[in-house]
Amino acid sequence: MDIRIAWGAVGIMVGCMTSVQVLFKAAAIYSTIHPELQKGWLFNPWLAFAAIFMFIGTVAWVLALRRLPLSQAYPWTASIYVLTPVASVLIFNDIISLKYVIGMAFICFGIFLTTRNAVPANVSS
Repeated sequence: MDIRIAWGAVGIMVGCMTSVQVLFKAAAIYSTIHPELQKGWLFNPWLAFAAIFMFIGTVAWVLALRRLPLSQAYPWTASIYVLTPVASVLIFNDIISLKYVIGMAFICFGIFLTTRNAVPANVSS
């Protein structure tokens, strides 16, 4: 597997797992509107979509780890903690404080620090 494809798979995993969190929130809203077990939980379309995205994200992550060392790829999972709140602001009109935004900036800085001089992967394809 080409290294660019592996990094693309990391991006797909991050996007999928961020989407899963947003879909869980949508599922929670749906189950509040439909409190009965069958419609609110068993046939909740948002939970079904979340399961699909979780499966895709997991497959992408495993494919990425076939080519990338875990120590290089894993720091990027922290971006989920930045993207999910941003998505919640855009989709659910959630409000985040300045302190929260500063925390998100620290997460981004941490990703930068841990990945900026990463050693290229030495994993056979």
